[in-house]
Amino acid sequence: REETVNQQQATLGRQVQQLGPSSRPVSPEQVIQALETASVFVDFLVYRPLTPHKEMRWQAEHLLALVVANQPKDAIRLVRLGELAPIRQAIEHYRTHLRRAQPLTTQARAQGRRLYDAIWAPLLPYLNGKQRVYLAPDGVLNLLPFASLIDDKGDYIIENYELIMLSSGRDLVLPPLRAKVTDPVVLAAPLYDPSQAEQYAKTQEQGQAVTAARDAGALYFTPLPGALKEGDALTAQLVRKRQSPRYSKLAAATEPTVAEVQSPSILHLATHGFFLEDLPILTADQDFWQRRGVNVIGQSASGLLPPAASMGNPLLRSGLALVDANLAIKAANAEKPGVLTAEEVLDLQLAGTRLVVLSACETGVGDIQTGEGVYGLRRAFQEAGAQAVLSTLWSISDEGTQHFMKRFYERFLSGVLPQQALRETQL
Repeated sequence: REETVNQQQATLGRQVQQLGPSSRPVSPEQVIQALETASVFVDFLVYRPLTPHKEMRWQAEHLLALVVANQPKDAIRLVRLGELAPIRQAIEHYRTHLRRAQPLTTQARAQGRRLYDAIWAPLLPYLNGKQRVYLAPDGVLNLLPFASLIDDKGDYIIENYELIMLSSGRDLVLPPLRAKVTDPVVLAAPLYDPSQAEQYAKTQEQGQAVTAARDAGALYFTPLPGALKEGDALTAQLVRKRQSPRYSKLAAATEPTVAEVQSPSILHLATHGFFLEDLPILTADQDFWQRRGVNVIGQSASGLLPPAASMGNPLLRSGLALVDANLAIKAANAEKPGVLTAEEVLDLQLAGTRLVVLSACETGVGDIQTGEGVYGLRRAFQEAGAQAVLSTLWSISDEGTQHFMKRFYERFLSGVLPQQALRETQL
């Protein structure tokens, strides 16, 4: 397993030289020392146990948590959370409920409580007196909004804990990349094809956007009038705070505009995000898949390595839609400007950038690599140097996002840390 991960990291490293902060070595002692007294770090891990028999077969995936605190004794505790399959199913069901109109139904709240019992309740003996909880999810837990879990009193856990999401314990130890910071950059409501200029003039959204699909040809991006209002409102907020934002909208919201940023204090992108799903592996016949250009990892015949496969670089399967995105997709031309992939995000100069906001759909989703986080937009912006990234886990309301961002920035621009501003806005 370790050899496979190293091979994948080496391949990505060769393709994109900037990929590197996530692979820097950090010791457990450094993580422990970096924690405040009133905080705790929970590092989740998905793993497959081996049966203690001669055949040495892999069992089903399990989940455990390492609970780390800065204390003299028992600084690291291991909590076994059982098989992953029922937890994965519960997460999928809960996400379905959360996408629907609020308030949550009784059935939805029961699902949130079941997830609390499965994932959070076993951690409680080690969270006593801890107000801030750093979380590093693994596998499907990257798609779970932990803040929405419901405790035995019927409260969301965000009401009792300050939750901060990390990629790994390295985030607690490694200092942020430093650079001379420039003015904020705001980009909003690109014209995904020239015909949409007239639709914006009428302030009516036509058609339905498709932001998650099996292949790029199925993607289509519709206008976002709410994103235009959001960009205008945020720019006005920044000006009132005596800042000088660089604002690009409609025909000016191009891919080169984003590519040329140099360490803006804030990078706000109000547009469509997208995610191309990987294709499932239905057979362990490696020759079958390799003839079709698929790299099958591991030998499943012996039972010592679970079968896995890659349909190409996952950083090419998520991104942001910018000016002429629909034309670029229709032409099936990767060189045509219009789509900024997660791989291209790695080339951005974001050292010193305090906050990146991906005010778009599907921006927190990506290719789930067990033990390695989510290879997608969020991860790419962090690797490029951003100190904090605000992203989404599913399609979101255009109007709802506009209101949420207004309240979030009121707090952030008043000096509140981004994690705290997010929590207060969610509450």
